[in-house]
Amino acid sequence: MKNISELLLNKLVKSMMHRSMKVHALSSPPVLKAPTEPLLLYVHIPFCEVLCPYCSFFKVKFDEKQAIPYFDALEKEILCYSERGFKFDEVYVGGGTPTVMPERLGGVLQLIRSLWDIREISVETNPNHLQPRIMKTLKDSGVTRLSVGVQTFDDELLRKLKRFNKYGSGDIIQERLRDAAGIFETLNVDMIFNFPEQSEEMLERDIAIIKNMNLDQATFYPLMSSTSVKEKIKLALGHSNVNNEKKFYKLIVAALSDIYERTSSWCFTRKGNTLDEYITNRDSYIGVGSGAFFYLSGNLFTTTFSIEHYIEMINADIPAITMGKQLSGKEKLQYFLLMAFFSGKLPLKTIRKNYGRLWFIHMFFELSLAFLLRAAIFKEGSLKATERGRFLSVTLMRDFFTTVNNIREQCRRLSDRRDKAA
Repeated sequence: MKNISELLLNKLVKSMMHRSMKVHALSSPPVLKAPTEPLLLYVHIPFCEVLCPYCSFFKVKFDEKQAIPYFDALEKEILCYSERGFKFDEVYVGGGTPTVMPERLGGVLQLIRSLWDIREISVETNPNHLQPRIMKTLKDSGVTRLSVGVQTFDDELLRKLKRFNKYGSGDIIQERLRDAAGIFETLNVDMIFNFPEQSEEMLERDIAIIKNMNLDQATFYPLMSSTSVKEKIKLALGHSNVNNEKKFYKLIVAALSDIYERTSSWCFTRKGNTLDEYITNRDSYIGVGSGAFFYLSGNLFTTTFSIEHYIEMINADIPAITMGKQLSGKEKLQYFLLMAFFSGKLPLKTIRKNYGRLWFIHMFFELSLAFLLRAAIFKEGSLKATERGRFLSVTLMRDFFTTVNNIREQCRRLSDRRDKAA
């Protein structure tokens, strides 16, 4: 059971995220100024062949007739950022399932590489797309990290998650992962822990499979979703016990620590300096595509969550940014420290450079709670998360993403109302 200080810190972060992440409709698209340094480019592909009940990301059922003009508009939007002087050196493609049309995705990536000097490209996919033709297309397009949404190797859970029929059994998924091994610089598997009815034995078996296959990287997310999706999960799977999170997290860390390095609180890798969550790796990033979030110069923006509206705006040479918010100085510092805490450590000189020598005055209450909980320490010129802080950062990031997922629901409802009125 969490103690009072831990509950208070979680509540504080939830309240902070609710305020700082509350975007509002914009009367007109903002004029974005290109920074001098290169950014990360997030590309959103919202199409999925199967809509999983636990997923809160913006996605729609794949329809080729809708997807073709979407990819056309996406390429046009990317060209617009080039014309405005933006520079990018990393790309993260998420969804949805970005590989539903691999040749079109390959074309988008080739376009990006023709415009900028890109050093890393990470693409998400599902197990059924680990096919030689698709993987060759991605490799030839410059993909360095392929992240496969596995979630679990347990057949019973896969059936309840409505993934078994489309993506195959745990054994079939393992076979496909073996076929993909060695093709990309990093092969990552996305896993979820604390599903309803998930036992320690199920989780231990998932971890054993990952280690036996010698996979490059594994990311273990706690189950998280928007408020509305929680009801769907409860109907499909049952009630999830949040009190199991710490037990399961400790199990994951202990089982992987002998051969994997923890590169963020929930990402474990055999290699250093590989992409993880794009929002924790970079201070600013740009998002393109329908339903993309991005953060630039202390401003949070989203593009329209209507695919039809997105295509219409881009084809009319209008930026598809429809919602946003400017964060206050303290909100920017809170956001920055949350991401740094999740990564494990942050040099004090970096905080002072970005937020001044007296930055800690603005965060006195939050820092006091973190030290009281023995979640953070000052060591070797850095603010570092302790082992207890590592788990706490997982729960804080879960709350952060839950807030983001609720915002997605809000944006989707606004876009649905707009489409009905149009």
